[in-house]
Parts: sequence; structure tokens; C-alpha cells
Amino acid sequence: MYVDDLVMSCDEESEVAALIRRVPVFLRKGGFLLRKWASNRVDLLATLPRPEVCETGERELSKALCIYWLNDENVITFRPPATQPLRPEPQRDSF
Repeated sequence: MYVDDLVMSCDEESEVAALIRRVPVFLRKGGFLLRKWASNRVDLLATLPRPEVCETGERELSKALCIYWLNDENVITFRPPATQPLRPEPQRDSF
């Protein structure tokens, strides 16, 4: 099994409509199933079959390549990894 993310942005609604139609067909030819669509445009998601739409919970948060997108606010953010406290270097006895 292979899993990956496709992240795109469009300036025009007509571009989005074309992507929604063409990209899944193109990927299916290679044996890939595109699912979990996310958008900040609820009206565009309504044109997709329900099982293909990403359901992420109360606050819409999508993640791709360690970058988080708050769909409802259209904000991109990230979460830096938690840092481990530095351990002091062990002192070596000098002879």
C-alpha cells in the first residue's frame, strides 16, 4: 500500500471544478485512489460523494507533509517537534 498527499491551490472556481473531475480519473489509471478531499469551500465539497470528503471533527484541521491547514480559517501552520531536555555530558575522570 502507498499513501501520499496531494496539495493544490486554485485561483478560480472553474479550475477547482476541473481538478475534481480530472485528477481522480488520471490517478485511477495508475491504480491510485484519491480520497479525503478537503477545502475551505463547503459548496465545492458538496459536489463530491460523501465518502470522499475528509471528516476531521469540530475544528477542521488537515495535515499534509507535516504542515497543518485550518480549513475553516484558511490558515496554514505547523507544529514544531517537541524538544528533549539537554542532558549534561557525563564527566570523565582525567588521570
